[in-house]
Amino acid sequence: DEVRPDVVLTFGPDGQTFHPDHIAVSRWTTHAVRMADADPDLLYAVMTPEWVEAFAELVPMDQVMMTDDPPPSVPASELALWFWCDDVLAARKVAALRCQASQVEPLVAMGGLDAYTLLTRDEFYRRATASDWSG
Repeated sequence: DEVRPDVVLTFGPDGQTFHPDHIAVSRWTTHAVRMADADPDLLYAVMTPEWVEAFAELVPMDQVMMTDDPPPSVPASELALWFWCDDVLAARKVAALRCQASQVEPLVAMGGLDAYTLLTRDEFYRRATASDWSG
């Protein structure tokens, strides 16, 4: 309420990989936005089918998904925001992500740094819907 953001970015209800911690963050953030005096636009991080396919060519999906369910994805036509990092921002983003060595380094080792950088350039978000607010 003090900051009154226009937009809030978080994981979607599926946690993007069905990771329980990501799902909890989504629930907490969604609840906070619902309870806020301000009315920010709530956007959930998602993956497009094309991105999932490109990622799966480099890294087995069972290495990143928390279930045997297929990765959730959203068609590009349903995105609220598609952000692409230029070279400088991509390098900075990858350097920050690599600070989570236990999470990131196995992916870099599987696909190589160039491929990892290419895959992290894109960020996709969909707008929260009424069904996301229930519960």
